[in-house]
Amino acid sequence: MSRFVNLLLISVLFLLACGGTPESLKQPAIIDLFADTFQSPDTGCHQGYATDGTSHFLFDTHRILKRANDATWHITGVNDQPFDGLAGFDHMGDGDYFEGSLYAPVEQYTSCTSDSNPAIFMFDAVTLLRTRVIDLPSAEEVSALAVKADARELWVASYCDGRKLWVYDLDSFALKGAVRLDPALSGIQGVAYRDGYFYVAQNDGVIQRVSLSGKTTPIFHTTAPGAHEGLDYSQGELRWLIDGGFGEQKVHFLVPK
Repeated sequence: MSRFVNLLLISVLFLLACGGTPESLKQPAIIDLFADTFQSPDTGCHQGYATDGTSHFLFDTHRILKRANDATWHITGVNDQPFDGLAGFDHMGDGDYFEGSLYAPVEQYTSCTSDSNPAIFMFDAVTLLRTRVIDLPSAEEVSALAVKADARELWVASYCDGRKLWVYDLDSFALKGAVRLDPALSGIQGVAYRDGYFYVAQNDGVIQRVSLSGKTTPIFHTTAPGAHEGLDYSQGELRWLIDGGFGEQKVHFLVPK
């Protein structure tokens, strides 16, 4: 080992011991591009959120709720048997709305070392009845998805593998490929798409903006405690379901600064 390398290592160790971090080792700083301006009433749901601009759709682990866009968000529809008649499914993640249908990632899930049967379920947005089941035999664990309408693509994320987003054709559901994330993310709970970027919610309370080439940038951090779940950015605000515990499962409206 050269003297230069020895000196470099000593310098790095000295900086770390003194509480400093070399610039090359620092993670990107979080730039708060949004302000949390409103929280919904309690939704009673844990996993995900979507909207068509008129109704609120809440994805829970074992059910879907449809709520009115009023002061109380009162319930206007329920499907509490989304897996009815099917074996091997017990978990639903963060879904999306597109052209009259809800798309939801579904699987059998116990942990990242015990999961199986990744699939996409489609539901009628009016009745909430299940209309189609699409198996994803080549997929990893599935936690969230977002429709990229301009390309008619479905982008799927995994809670257990934050290195990629998987891209499917929205009509045939054929796998088109995967986009590697740089840097890789962790604990992905929600995904939304808007104007050339994906917005990805991590369970640590950070939202990452992801370019179509996979470059990730942290753009918002919440101090709200709880599980940081599904996203929707189809309206004027980035909306984020945060489960703060019983009675505190609320959608936070994040307005661009």
